[in-house]
Amino acid sequence: MGIQFWMQTTGVVLYFTSMWVAGITQGMMWRAVDEYGNLVYSFIDTVTVLHPYYTIRGISGVLYLSGFILFAYNMYKTITAGKELTEEPQFRTPMA
Repeated sequence: MGIQFWMQTTGVVLYFTSMWVAGITQGMMWRAVDEYGNLVYSFIDTVTVLHPYYTIRGISGVLYLSGFILFAYNMYKTITAGKELTEEPQFRTPMA
């Protein structure tokens, strides 16, 4: 159960961080203009710079999905491992 939690947590944190940094990078590249008001970087330059962040996003997504599959498997095994009761449980009050 612990490995599933850390897989999903790591996946979400890496995903969030890579998209945050990619967004700031893309925004700064789109704001860069020369003295005539033309964009300094072309669209393909922006895409090329952002490729490593998108790769990290893909790996993070696979990590999160793997953690979710592990979670679903754990839930399935927990549900199917139940034992049938042979007699009714006896409830007692704390004062008795």
